[in-house]
Amino acid sequence: MKLKSGMQAPDIIYHDYLDTPFQLSALKGQKVLLSFYRYAGCPFCQLRFSELVDTFGHDDKIKLVAVFQSSSESIMKNDLDRQVPVTVISDAAERFYKVYGVDSGLRTWFVGPGGAFRFLKSLTAGNRLGKSEGEQNRIPADFLIDEEGILRHVYYGKNMDDHMPLKWVNNFINL
Repeated sequence: MKLKSGMQAPDIIYHDYLDTPFQLSALKGQKVLLSFYRYAGCPFCQLRFSELVDTFGHDDKIKLVAVFQSSSESIMKNDLDRQVPVTVISDAAERFYKVYGVDSGLRTWFVGPGGAFRFLKSLTAGNRLGKSEGEQNRIPADFLIDEEGILRHVYYGKNMDDHMPLKWVNNFINL
């Protein structure tokens, strides 16, 4: 089931990739960007992850939470663990993808305008194509959650390189 703006964000009670307990509802009182990615070795995912960390990672106005359908080992191997201000969750069983209605489909392989450029940009930035894990046709999704735990903006991507515009995140932070 696809979630919609105005709904209560489903809670995530789990642990991060380092096995530290995590509960999404414990972040009430803070704005949150919850992002679902494909796998840790996906160059598009690595690039987007780095863009978010570089832009908002040290901003006290928002908490970044990233979910990958990869093992904790893959997250570390692909250097995603170096991004300290972000909570990174390894959801290899893909259970939270189901809870949040994060889709998959063959359209994932059609990248948007500039997709080839972004792929090359990612590789040039030092990201590398890693081991593919989980649902191969996973499409990313982003959720902006307000201080009360309400979904304010819900964005289901159309392909593997389609995420919520950074401008939306910035506008949400500055409300």
